[in-house]
Amino acid sequence: MRKKIIGGLALAAVLSSAAWWWHSRTILHERIWRVGWEEDPPNMFTAPGGKPGGFGPELVIEAARRARIRLEWVYCPESAERAVRSGKVDLWPTMTVLRERRAHVYFSTPYLNNYMKFVVRKESGIRTVRDLRGRRIAVKDLPINIAKTHEWAPGAAVIPVPTTKYALEMLSDGKAEAVMGDDLTISMALMQGGLRQGVELAEVETPAPPFMLAIGAHHKARAAADALREEIGRMAAAGEIARLLTRWGRATIRDAHEMTVLMQAQQQVERHRLATAVLTALLGILLVLFAAYQHQRRAAAASEKARKEAQQRLELVADSLSEMILAFDMEGRLLYCNPAANRLTGRTTAELAGEGFACWAHPHERERLQKRWQKCFEGLEFHLAPYRLLSKNGELRWMAASWGPLRDEEGRQIGIRGSERDISELMEAQDEARRLAEAVRQTSDSVVMTDRNGSILFVNPAFERVTGYRRDEALGRNPRILKSGRQPREFYEDLWRTILSGKPWSGRFENRRKDGSLFIEECTISPVFNQDSEIEYFVAVKRDITREITLGEQVCQSQKMESIGKLAGGLAHDFNNLLTVINGNCQLALMQTEAQHPARARLEAALAAGARASELTGRLLAFSRRQPVQRESMDIAEALEKMKPVLHSLLGEKCELRLQVEPGLAPVRMDPSQFQQVILNLCVNARDAMQGQGAVEIVARAEADRIVLEVSDTGPGIPEEIRGQIFEPFFTTKPKGQGTGLGLSVVYGIVTQNEGSIEARSEPGRGACFRIEWPIANEGAARKHFSAESPVAPEGAIHAELLVVEDQAEVRKFVVTVLRAAGVRVHEAEDAETALRLAEAHPGIRLLLTDVSMPGMDGDELAHALTKRFPQMQVLLMSGYPRRGDALAWPVLPKPFTPERLTEEVRRVLARTS
Repeated sequence: MRKKIIGGLALAAVLSSAAWWWHSRTILHERIWRVGWEEDPPNMFTAPGGKPGGFGPELVIEAARRARIRLEWVYCPESAERAVRSGKVDLWPTMTVLRERRAHVYFSTPYLNNYMKFVVRKESGIRTVRDLRGRRIAVKDLPINIAKTHEWAPGAAVIPVPTTKYALEMLSDGKAEAVMGDDLTISMALMQGGLRQGVELAEVETPAPPFMLAIGAHHKARAAADALREEIGRMAAAGEIARLLTRWGRATIRDAHEMTVLMQAQQQVERHRLATAVLTALLGILLVLFAAYQHQRRAAAASEKARKEAQQRLELVADSLSEMILAFDMEGRLLYCNPAANRLTGRTTAELAGEGFACWAHPHERERLQKRWQKCFEGLEFHLAPYRLLSKNGELRWMAASWGPLRDEEGRQIGIRGSERDISELMEAQDEARRLAEAVRQTSDSVVMTDRNGSILFVNPAFERVTGYRRDEALGRNPRILKSGRQPREFYEDLWRTILSGKPWSGRFENRRKDGSLFIEECTISPVFNQDSEIEYFVAVKRDITREITLGEQVCQSQKMESIGKLAGGLAHDFNNLLTVINGNCQLALMQTEAQHPARARLEAALAAGARASELTGRLLAFSRRQPVQRESMDIAEALEKMKPVLHSLLGEKCELRLQVEPGLAPVRMDPSQFQQVILNLCVNARDAMQGQGAVEIVARAEADRIVLEVSDTGPGIPEEIRGQIFEPFFTTKPKGQGTGLGLSVVYGIVTQNEGSIEARSEPGRGACFRIEWPIANEGAARKHFSAESPVAPEGAIHAELLVVEDQAEVRKFVVTVLRAAGVRVHEAEDAETALRLAEAHPGIRLLLTDVSMPGMDGDELAHALTKRFPQMQVLLMSGYPRRGDALAWPVLPKPFTPERLTEEVRRVLARTS
């Protein structure tokens, strides 16, 4: 009976165990298990398309496929432990096994080691963990990294950063004194260029053994974690996990081999535990023990076979790698090198064995490579990137090296092993990109990059200077922010049609800056293609040519005005000579005609017309700025009164002229024609500012010892931002083609030339006022060519000997006739050469009367030559078009002149020698 009960209980236990096992397996395969991942390359990261990538996800995905376990991947930016503890995920592919975590997280059997270390700058002097106390240490922002850094380096300032590459960049720039992380993550960051060129690192080993990585799970997901771990063990036994490790750069060949051996040993332990449980449960049934023993032997043989096959596969992989892989024993003898080492160094295996380690390094790199290599025999690792490799045939390459100890299955160091990668193309690309970026940054031309839709991706500093938009204001926006609206839509349609067809476009933009001012750019826009020959983005190179265009227009305008001025001056010169003859002879004829003579009225009419023609030539000379400057005492009130008809005509019917002159104003000393030019220019500017409608007021009054003249209008006024530029040459606010920008600069020059001052006052919407001050004239002062005026000789015959020099025969005849009629003994000459001969022949000549503008030697030069030879000789110049204006050293008699004016000036000059 007892046997039946025991048998029944045993059967019930077996059935219950079977039912529990079946239920567990059913849940395991039917449920979808949530697995988390984060950004921790190369273990795991977000691959293109938003899916998980990296060693951990790929390993677990393959194990789940084989075990028929369904997974759902969940991205977890928080830490792995928080994600599992909160129930957000059921599993975590690669989690560091820590004692303090076991209370909240279930760990499968570990399947990989993770070595942690500190790296510092070689010149920092930091050699041990104790030296890290109080230092600034950059670590990837993971709780385990931060906690262990505090544990191993108490008192250190921990700086969490998003990536290990960024931590190494901080170490390069001196913002951190050390970086903590696992050796493989640091190696990958070094390969990615995290370390600035020329910076060398030193390693500081941690005091703790390596961490073990396992599958972390919520306690309800223990079965799934164990099932995945079991399948990983089978993959390791088959040598498949070693390929995965090597491909992801998660381990070297030695690491993969050690991991395989470890996994096999762990499988054996698990089988031993199972055998022990069976022996305990079945009370040592010999048959079961024997069967387990036989199974153990077969598994061991299969494992050994798998190990050898894995070793062969690893060697095959190493032979096919582009990286050079080498191994040396503890005596420094070469154990292994792959074909890539022969190819990169240019040496055979025998040559590498004979020449020894670092024979391939550039002579300048060999010493530091040897020093690091020696430390590998002490169990340390080193990473060096970049350094220079010099092959046997003289070819220079940039390399990234990673070396460390080579250990046997029992963990004893039996040599050193290393892998080195050719990064020459990467270095050249980085140098080229750096040079290109610096050239774009420093160029004076604006550089803009946009995508196919026109969104701005990049602008250089020149763009910011030209447009006024900061970089952050321009990025992401369309270049249409610069549009001025002055170019038609067809212009932009042609532009886009050209560049979208793959052709470059060149042209000019009239754009608007951020402050609203306009500018002109010479621009070339070129499409940039990707590897598939598709347009990826556009690059525009633009140059601000506003100043060049403005200066060119000003030069053209100035040249045009200069040409017109020369033409007007030349016409006035010839016309004055003709008027001298016409008016002079009419005057002589009138003097010889009785009052009742029928021709007298006609002669008077001709003289009046000649006077008006003389005024016209004066205006032409004023326009060309070639008139002789004759400063004299001038009554402003009288001058303004004479100008009223001209000003009324100039301003037009819709513009009112108001003239207020204080009675009894003292005179000022200046050229009347220059005074007229000042008033006319100011009134023209006022009329244009008011667009021909409004009022212009001219006020003249005395203040102390100065005369004040104010010209104001009722126009819109002068903007404050340009008020300081209005007197500059070529500055104008008038539309293109309607102003030269010379009017106010001429006014300023005339005022200051005549010892005066001018200023502009204006308020927006209340017009503008130009205030001019001149000193009161000293009535005792002489004309500018004389220190004191001599008295005019009394009326009567002029008893003197004169030399008249004039190249125009009609003018010369008129002058000679008038002077001889006045009793003067006259010698006449048609040019300077004849005049010099006559002066030598007649040393009694008292006065030289000569025209200024003559072929060959002009009158001024002739006067200098004769007065140097005959100091007692006086000079009187005649001019219709002087070449040097008021720079002449003798009095000037402007053409045309009357017989009375001629004799009067001759008497005045001769009186100076009496």
